[in-house]
Amino acid sequence: MGGDLVEDTKECTEQLMGLVTCLSYVQGEVAVPTKDCCGGLKHVVEKSGKYLCILIKDSTYPNLHIKINTSLATKLSHSCSASVDLLHCPG
Repeated sequence: MGGDLVEDTKECTEQLMGLVTCLSYVQGEVAVPTKDCCGGLKHVVEKSGKYLCILIKDSTYPNLHIKINTSLATKLSHSCSASVDLLHCPG
């Protein structure tokens, strides 16, 4: 991930739209992610794992207006059998 969170966030916005179907999972509304969610996740991971790092980092910003359970978000890759290590997201 580059040094500028604003630039990285702009770059990632389009990619993260593929994860809209994951909102019910990362908001704790459903117990498991949907097939569409996992498909979108795998597509995003193919591009770059940094996009998921940005989503998790942005989840703490109040201007996002979307409540994301960061614990569930970090488990998403495992739940969908996608290989991305979110434990090593840049600070």
